[in-house]
Amino acid sequence: MSRTNRTPPALGWLVGKHARVANDVAELHELHERLCHRLALTEARLVGLKERIAHTHASLDCKATELDALGKAVKQYSAMLEPERIEPVQDRAGRYGQWGALSGAIMRILGGLAPEAATAPELMGMVQAEFGLTDWTRQESYRWYQNTFKPALRQLAEAGRIRRADGTRGVYRSTLWTAQPQPGPTLAQIRAHAASVQSKDKTNA
Repeated sequence: MSRTNRTPPALGWLVGKHARVANDVAELHELHERLCHRLALTEARLVGLKERIAHTHASLDCKATELDALGKAVKQYSAMLEPERIEPVQDRAGRYGQWGALSGAIMRILGGLAPEAATAPELMGMVQAEFGLTDWTRQESYRWYQNTFKPALRQLAEAGRIRRADGTRGVYRSTLWTAQPQPGPTLAQIRAHAASVQSKDKTNA
């Protein structure tokens, strides 16, 4: 009869304990790596946030000085008018300059990329860089995409100025966008423009 070699209980316990501790070490190592990565991201965002705070503080001082000067100018015209009672109104120029600046930036970037296409995140990153919006947090960028950038893409698509290069129908982050080729002027339009120029030349003569 063959004799079976049995593992001593102490050795079996040690092997099992080694396996469990090795698993703990692997899990803790993975957690450590994730936490270090999150810390690096948080520190980078903190640097960007501090720079943004400093920029906002400088802008606030500048605007406060401008407001004080305007208030003094108002009082010079009318001592009875109190500048503090003037209700604030939003500048009609819009956040990105003149109205249509955001759509214009999208069209300009896509036109430069043509005939290549870009996804919404790629395009948004290039637009943010153009407007100097590169120090936003992930949450701020997400809100801007949902509330501003995504509607702008949809409006341009509905107007026929851009198109989906991958054949999708919605406005998704993976959607590939490209500029829609715009038709050139018709012969009738060219003739009408030439006639208008000739008429102005004769009038000026």
